[in-house]
Amino acid sequence: MLINRRASEGKEAVHGMIIDFDCALRIDESTEREVRPEMTGTFPFMSINNLDVCSKAKRTELDDWESMIYVLCWLGTFGVNKSDMEKQKSVINGLGSPDILKWRDNSSWEVAKTKRYDMNYESGFASKIVARFVAEESYVPLMKLVIGLRKELFDNRQLSSMARGSLQIPTNRFILSLTSISELDDSHGTDVKKEYWDDCCGPEVVDQFERRAACADKIADALLKVIVNARTHALESAASEQSS
Repeated sequence: MLINRRASEGKEAVHGMIIDFDCALRIDESTEREVRPEMTGTFPFMSINNLDVCSKAKRTELDDWESMIYVLCWLGTFGVNKSDMEKQKSVINGLGSPDILKWRDNSSWEVAKTKRYDMNYESGFASKIVARFVAEESYVPLMKLVIGLRKELFDNRQLSSMARGSLQIPTNRFILSLTSISELDDSHGTDVKKEYWDDCCGPEVVDQFERRAACADKIADALLKVIVNARTHALESAASEQSS
């Protein structure tokens, strides 16, 4: 399990546990590897990049963040403890199988395709995935957390429109001939061009995941702020309940 991709930079060291060394290979940046998602992860919790064998995007900490979102969604859907899990079984039997099970019961390519559609728009994510969370007040913070994380990862407003979303963009689109990313963005029609985190990529880079990978550290910082804010709010709520 990878806990942190970046150095501690003088702060307290982050500790974790790494397992499955019997499946490990010694590699470096120049090592060419065949991507075999059916051998290297658990489909429901794998990032779209890691599921899609055709993806050319660099693997970064954003893949880990995306996986964490899927884990939280799974817990929200099926419960975080035995009691909630038992309750959810009867709910699921009455409402039918949740869409999240499609993240498990298909090939890696099909799961990647399903996740692209589920994660592309906040409205779709909320209605198809979050709407099937355990219907109790205690799960509301988790609902807000996963919605916030999805937004920062896939719809961060510091990214150009070319870097947002999760659906594949056809490579023959007119954007290949653009000279300015701003022609596709919120700044279109204004006198001042807004600067985006993914401006380091040229307009010829049409894959959203590739563009986001180029500024992964900034997106990761935004995602971390969501976690910190959620933790702060949880602590304040707990303190308020104890005082009352």
